[in-house]
Amino acid sequence: MIKIEVPTLAQRKKDIPILVDFFIKKANKDLKLNIKGISHDALGVLQNRSYEGNIRELKNTVYNSALNAHEDIIQKDNIKFDNTNNSTITMLDLISNLLDTQGIENAKNIYEDIEKDFYEALLKKSDNITHLANHLGISRSTLRKIIQKHKL
Repeated sequence: MIKIEVPTLAQRKKDIPILVDFFIKKANKDLKLNIKGISHDALGVLQNRSYEGNIRELKNTVYNSALNAHEDIIQKDNIKFDNTNNSTITMLDLISNLLDTQGIENAKNIYEDIEKDFYEALLKKSDNITHLANHLGISRSTLRKIIQKHKL
């Protein structure tokens, strides 16, 4: 047996700026945002954290901070740590923040993006259309139309 020791994020503080940049880019793609970066002060806050939840906690903190940002740069006051160590974003928070950042006039596009992502995630879990349609309580043909509509 080979034992591999991976240092904790607290032991790799110099990697945090690189990881933050990566997570900002990923949050932009996943959450349809346009965050350009993070302020020096905000990065300092992230670098001084102990990260009991390790890299997942950093990722969730960056995603939440991106959603809280009122500009295209994450600021220190956008960073909120979840002290329960369960840094999950609720669907309601996600939708509310998307509407705040993209505007109510883009509600239809936001809805379409969420619907597409939902069905794309379902199809990654199972490619059995009949099975998925049954779980959704819709007909197989309705599910096929949705899949075609989103070009999945």
